[in-house]
Amino acid sequence: MELTGEAFFEVRPDAAKPFKVAVDGKAEVAVLGTEFNINAYTDEPAIRATLVSGSVAVTAAGQTKQLQPGQQAAITNGAPVIEARPDVEEALAWRNAVFYFGMQM
Repeated sequence: MELTGEAFFEVRPDAAKPFKVAVDGKAEVAVLGTEFNINAYTDEPAIRATLVSGSVAVTAAGQTKQLQPGQQAAITNGAPVIEARPDVEEALAWRNAVFYFGMQM
C-alpha cells in the first residue's frame, strides 16, 4: 500500500502476508499487527508515524527504528527519529472528529 496524506490502520498479525505502507516515496512502515497512524501530507515538513498498540518498524534513508506503543517516529530529511514525548492525543484527534489546535490556556 502507498500513502500520501493521513490514515489510521488496525492490522491483524499474519506472518504469511506482511503489511507494509510506502509513505510518500520517502519511508516505509512494516506492520507487525497493530494500531497506528501515519501523517504524510506533502505540504508539511515531516512524516510522522504514531504507534497506539502492537509494533511497527519505520525505515527511511537506510535506517530502521522499531516503535513501542505510545511512541512516534518523525522523518524530516533522512532517517527516522523517535520523538521523546509525542502528543498521541494530537496525532489521533482527527480520527475522533476533534479539532486540535495545540494551544494551552
